[in-house]
Amino acid sequence: HSYGYAPSSGENLTSKISFKSDATYYFHITEPCRKVVEYSFSIYIHMKNILRGCLVAATLWMGVCLPSSAQRVSLKTNSLYWLAGTPNLGAEFRLSRHITLDLEGAFNKYHVSSFQTRMISFSPEVRHWFSRRPGTGHFVGGTSLISNYRFTLSGTTHNGDAFGVGPVYGYSLPLGRHWNMEASVGAGLVYYREKKYGTSEMVPEDVNHKGFTLAPLKIGLSFVYVIK
Repeated sequence: HSYGYAPSSGENLTSKISFKSDATYYFHITEPCRKVVEYSFSIYIHMKNILRGCLVAATLWMGVCLPSSAQRVSLKTNSLYWLAGTPNLGAEFRLSRHITLDLEGAFNKYHVSSFQTRMISFSPEVRHWFSRRPGTGHFVGGTSLISNYRFTLSGTTHNGDAFGVGPVYGYSLPLGRHWNMEASVGAGLVYYREKKYGTSEMVPEDVNHKGFTLAPLKIGLSFVYVIK
């Protein structure tokens, strides 16, 4: 960053700000706006890198693990998340006779009274089905969570990332040739790292609150459409 620039009389102040994205941006801004611009741009870059990593990992996994002869694809959405104001979509791929890979993503952003939230999450999950027909009956497996969040509750803001892993159990009930209703629940260990501050406090420059906690990773009542 270039600081300490003193314009001559009548000259506009032009700030030259270089970010880690290998791009240089020029803004006609005043000194108090510098940190606001830098902080907002760093959040954008951080979220974009998380999503890019998730998409690359999912693409590589599917390319290696999903032989074309074994593919059976289902699309799904969790009705409980919709009721909580969180749009979501998932896809499940058959890996073998009893094993499937489930990938789900969710997003929300809303403001209700003193509660504000913005969240984006990605949840890979591997399942073992006990029935001879994968996608129906009981299953157990391992689920995980990758999330970036920001919420304000009772005057305290939490802005950070969470990573979790744990067991999951569920049951899928066939409703027709292509439709199933699926219930699932999972919990496990979550690691979080965040900036935590009150409304009257300055936003911390670095993470000031992190740790491990036991928490629900998934609660679902999903509608499933089996493509093939």
